[in-house]
Amino acid sequence: MAYRLSSGALIELSSAILAIQPESGVTTSELIGRNAGRVGHLVDDAHLLPIIDDAQAVILLSLSHPPQLGEHFVLGSDVPTTDIALGIPGRQVSARHLSFGSDEQDRVIMLGISTLNTSVSYDGKTFHDRRGTPGHPFRWVLPAGRRVQVRIGPRFKFHIIAQDHRSHLEEFRTKLESFRHECRTRVAELSDINLTSEPRATVSDSTPSSPSSGLPNTSATADLETLDDESLPDPEMYIEGPILGRGGNSTVYKFRAVRDWTLYTGKRIAEEVDLEYEIDMLKKLTHPRIVRYVDTFEETPGSTVLIMEYCAGKTLEYQY
Repeated sequence: MAYRLSSGALIELSSAILAIQPESGVTTSELIGRNAGRVGHLVDDAHLLPIIDDAQAVILLSLSHPPQLGEHFVLGSDVPTTDIALGIPGRQVSARHLSFGSDEQDRVIMLGISTLNTSVSYDGKTFHDRRGTPGHPFRWVLPAGRRVQVRIGPRFKFHIIAQDHRSHLEEFRTKLESFRHECRTRVAELSDINLTSEPRATVSDSTPSSPSSGLPNTSATADLETLDDESLPDPEMYIEGPILGRGGNSTVYKFRAVRDWTLYTGKRIAEEVDLEYEIDMLKKLTHPRIVRYVDTFEETPGSTVLIMEYCAGKTLEYQY
């Protein structure tokens, strides 16, 4: 991946890039200093990145080297245990706050491994706060081509675009598997070293005032992807898609669940509808030809969406 400055200079970048835009109270020199050896370029050219929608400076961090632990790059405020260092422990950024990796379908994913909120927006839509719990991260799938913005507190904003590799899928998968193999080998080597050395104090032991991380306090062989995130206290987050149709008291849209990118339909209910009655009625409908009720969420006060099973194709009659 390469970008050309408006001056004409060409910048070659890693295929894995995180653009960080410091906001109030954070200087670019502070970020560069805490990420020595990881910083690709300091960018202050408004024309450089198509994902940046204003003229503020950003820092590009190269993620071309393997992560320190496992197959995920970890972002947080504790320099020794993270791959991307932001903030000060105990001040809005957890010691280990987020991690970035891929799932079994080779999609880019982001895990909220902190008990502090992370605010996320897809394609310029509303930001929603989510957090993990100890040992149970919240997961966001970051599909190719989607513009994702992430905020941690009032001081940091990220712009993320996962590249589309469909035109060279086999080459991409080969490189990804090679990366995973390198990460596993590194973890195995670290495990051998740990068995012959004294255990090092954990972040929570050395900094008791720091916000707790969602990462369990386990050995170097822990695999973030194996953590169970099916029993999270925070609700699912849904992303609105195109409209499917309108009725007398509602409008139906496509929706995606961010944790696994499952496709649903969402029925936005008018205020005058008896919501509790409608939900109770839908829950009792179990006929195989009736679309299944899944969930309910409130977008804003007075705006509620019923999430329903998505029926691909023409009509329900056509499906059977």
